[in-house]
Amino acid sequence: MKDLQEITRQGNLAVTQLEMAKRMIEEMQMKNGNASQIKDQIVVLEKQLSAFTDNENSPQDALVKKRLEAVKNIELQLTKMRRRNKELVLEKRELLVQLYAAHAKISALSDMTESKTIAKISELKHANGNLSKEVERLQKSRFDMVEELVCQRWLNACLRAEIQYHQTSSRKTLKKELQKDSDQKPCKITTQ
Repeated sequence: MKDLQEITRQGNLAVTQLEMAKRMIEEMQMKNGNASQIKDQIVVLEKQLSAFTDNENSPQDALVKKRLEAVKNIELQLTKMRRRNKELVLEKRELLVQLYAAHAKISALSDMTESKTIAKISELKHANGNLSKEVERLQKSRFDMVEELVCQRWLNACLRAEIQYHQTSSRKTLKKELQKDSDQKPCKITTQ
């Protein structure tokens, strides 16, 4: 009789955990929607930046610097949002695993005896520990990849700015030399 009461109590507990997991999944899906809106905004700003860098006649270096800083800030926000999105995806996966585990426990609890239940719990704890270690390893790997991407984008933006600066300065130098040459040529023609 006590075993049956314990089994029903555990079943009720598993159902409660299942409902909580469903609510958390719904909340995470709502948060994912906000991340996609921010991503769209970032794409629009990146397009504006690329259009800006295509415009070679821009003499305002201060404006270029401000826009580059804005791009850097946006890229930083993007990486933060991507990292948070990945964390939410991982949390969602963990909750789904817990949800399926709770379903399996509910069906298994009705068939198991007390000794089988204890053995199964220890087995599940061990599996959970292994899965937690794997999730931590994957999170670290994903963070390293995102960090490298941010670094590469930052370098790319710096190089673009430097190239643009050198192009504008070389054009100015070329114009000055052409003006000097054109000023000198009339003098030579008149002296001959």
